[in-house]
Amino acid sequence: METEPDLSAVSSFMGVLDDDARDRTNGALPLSSAPPPVREPAPRLWTVLLSVPLVFAAVGIVNLILIGVAVVATGEKPDMTTIQASVERALTPPIVILSYALTSLTMLIFSVAAAALSQAGLPARLRLRAAGIPASALALFIVGFVALSGSSGALFSLLGVSDQGSLGQLQRILANASPAMLAVSTLVIGLGAGLAEELYFRGYLQTRLSKRWGRWPAILLTAVLFALIHFDRLQSPFAFVAGLAFGWMTERTGSLRPAIAAHVTNNAVSVLATGLLPSFPARSVQAALLGLCLTTAAVCYAALRRRLPPDHDSGVKNKGG
Repeated sequence: METEPDLSAVSSFMGVLDDDARDRTNGALPLSSAPPPVREPAPRLWTVLLSVPLVFAAVGIVNLILIGVAVVATGEKPDMTTIQASVERALTPPIVILSYALTSLTMLIFSVAAAALSQAGLPARLRLRAAGIPASALALFIVGFVALSGSSGALFSLLGVSDQGSLGQLQRILANASPAMLAVSTLVIGLGAGLAEELYFRGYLQTRLSKRWGRWPAILLTAVLFALIHFDRLQSPFAFVAGLAFGWMTERTGSLRPAIAAHVTNNAVSVLATGLLPSFPARSVQAALLGLCLTTAAVCYAALRRRLPPDHDSGVKNKGG
């Protein structure tokens, strides 16, 4: 006759194991161990770094061809001593606006083509998902950045250099622009340039760098490259500051949308203000405007920090910030 096995020893042994488990977990039995989350492999860095000289070269070549065609169309045959004057005469408003459009199109093509190679999909690859922040926070970021941009314009006027460089050139073009040309300029420089630059620099470039190097190294390097592509001694320093602001907001929210909104709005406001508003040469007015813009930007930033939700985990390394 078979007898049932004595399981008392096994039960005692399992009880000891349970007691040990409770001791290690402060009295609670541990949950069943789940497999660790699979970390996304670090992106290949060479593709990112290769895109930078390609984009810079493509933008330069496109604009050189455009300027060359414009000079030839004037019928002039300039030599080395008169080439600069010939180029100035060839840069009519339509040519300048076309230059902005082709530059934006070049960066847009690079951004979309590079993002299309990712299995994550275009919205995820370029961080085009919703930011998940209150509308008041988005408004504060936009108003604060436009105010910061206005402070740079006031500073240039105080220094007497507002008519120099690419900004001065654009100012001369828009000063006497027709309503149709002003509308086209607002569309191309505001929407086109703002969208394309953010898609490439913050959407593609910074996203890849932040996954490899962490948040702040990516923000800083992207801001430097953003300044360099403007290639202007007045505009480039502010472009660096703008790159820091756009980069921080993108990492803070995990979304590119706030940076796009602020960039597009600022460009559109700048174009419309240049074309419609009278100039204020008085230094007292410019000094007051500088102080007002800086104060507005500081107040908006302080209020923005209080309205943003806890730091967004955008799935990238968060080194240094």
